[in-house]
This record gives sequence, C-alpha cells and structure tokens, in this order.
Amino acid sequence: MAKGSDFERWVCKRLSRWWSNGASEDVFWRTSNSGGRASTAKRSMKNSYGDIMAIDPSGQPFVDLVTVEVKRGYSGTSIMDTLDKKVDAAKQTWEKWIEQAEQASNKAATPYWWLITRRDRRREMAFMEHGLFVKLGLDQCVSSVQVNHGRTINGGQLEEILGCITAKSILDVLECSHLSGLI
Repeated sequence: MAKGSDFERWVCKRLSRWWSNGASEDVFWRTSNSGGRASTAKRSMKNSYGDIMAIDPSGQPFVDLVTVEVKRGYSGTSIMDTLDKKVDAAKQTWEKWIEQAEQASNKAATPYWWLITRRDRRREMAFMEHGLFVKLGLDQCVSSVQVNHGRTINGGQLEEILGCITAKSILDVLECSHLSGLI
C-alpha cells in the first residue's frame, strides 16, 4: 500500500531529525520488505525486524532499545476497539498490531517496542508499554491514553512524545537495561 510506505518514509525522516537534533534525515530508514525479510529469513537479522532500522551507526542505540512498527490508514478502527469489545469478540486490529510489535521486539531481542500510527486525516500517535513510558519520563509531560491489554500500554501524539525526550533519554534507558540484564 503506497500510503503505508510513504508514512514509513515520513516516520524514518521524522525520527532521524529528532535523533540528530535536526542535523540529518538519514539516520533511520525502512527495513527491507518492512520487516518481512527478517520474518522469512533462515538466520537472525536483528536490525531487520519491525519497520525501522538504523542506517547510520549513531541511531543503533535507538533500535537496540526499541523495535518500531508503523501503521497508516485504518480509519474504521481505533485503540478504543480494544477497550469496549465484548469478551467473546474476535481479536481486534489494534490487538493484532500490538502482538505484531511484541513479536518483532522479541525476535529482535529488544526490550521495548513502539507502535506509530496515523489514521486518515488524523495526527500521528505513538504507543508503548507503560514501563518504557515511565522510564522515559513521558508520564510527566504527555497527555496519554492508557490501555490494559494484558499489561498497561500508553500512547500519545508522536510530536508531543518526541518533544519530551531526546536521544540521551533513550541512551539512559538503554544503559539501565544493560545493567539490569534486559539486553
């Protein structure tokens, strides 16, 4: 889907500008086949899971900590579908996306994942597990929605999240993850 690919490229450039303090749009790029290459490969391809990879070594700490999944469109669904569904209802689109992000993170051996989304004619959002949200200090500066999906997931507007954290924030959490044995 063209709009999904376009959005993935936009996310890569946006994350690159954020990570490099505006110096580069080429720190991150789309993984080969949007994560599909690693999923079908016979050997482990750590940097190829999810939708985003570091193409500049300076961005490697980010993808060592977080596996990013990107979803665009799907205006007929929202995170609310996971909250108000009936007990016996089929698995919702957002539940599938969260599981996909979790699985990609596990395969990539990263302790955390982000799910970056944008519905048609809406703003970009980012979702992550509550633990990472708190470790990054986002609970102190971002208006967020909290969803219980077997664990607590927080999300907010991507721009607001990127405005509250820096590459150093990621490096600090990565260092703590190394020390606690998460990585």
